[in-house]
Amino acid sequence: FNGTGTVSVTNDFNVSSITDHATGDWSVNFGSNMANANYCVMCCSNSDGPTGPSNWGFICVTQVKDTPSVSAVRICRGHEDTNTNNYVLVDTSMMFVTICDG
Repeated sequence: FNGTGTVSVTNDFNVSSITDHATGDWSVNFGSNMANANYCVMCCSNSDGPTGPSNWGFICVTQVKDTPSVSAVRICRGHEDTNTNNYVLVDTSMMFVTICDG
């Protein structure tokens, strides 16, 4: 999906929509619920983000209150800013998410 500006699904394969919570923080909403919450999430993205030095980027798959959901998964993407030694969330124009249902 494209996670910049107005987020958009670029290929759906059981994705009904993307919820944009904040910079670098989205929920991928499933068109049909997973059979159970024992699914595997794999993500990668391009390296969009603020210009300037960065040692590495990261992607986090999160679950609200540690309860996996059968209807959506929440994903965050960020990077390390070596100027400030802080980790910041950033939007990206190309986020790839694959779900393997368990």
